[in-house]
Amino acid sequence: MTKEELIKALQNSTTFKENFTPEGRELLLTKIDELNDSERSRLLQILETEKQKLTEIERKKQELFEQYKQKAAGMIKSGYRKAVQHIEEKVQEQEMAPIEKQINSL
Repeated sequence: MTKEELIKALQNSTTFKENFTPEGRELLLTKIDELNDSERSRLLQILETEKQKLTEIERKKQELFEQYKQKAAGMIKSGYRKAVQHIEEKVQEQEMAPIEKQINSL
């Protein structure tokens, strides 16, 4: 990773923004040239860990969305079935009412 890529990655890093003051971030970015390979490597590890965490969060978010979507679809189907059943019962009651009336009048 080039110095410019490292700087850009750090500037986009949530962890970097959360754990350093604006002054500290600016100081670190200006001092990247002075970092040794070990320090740069450590920064890259931190960025990679953050990237993995964000990827995992996105995966979990998508998984939850799918679960809620399936649950909502099930609730809609259930509601539809109940509505159809209710309508069928009402239609049957209306169809049976004249017959029951005739039977009761006998």
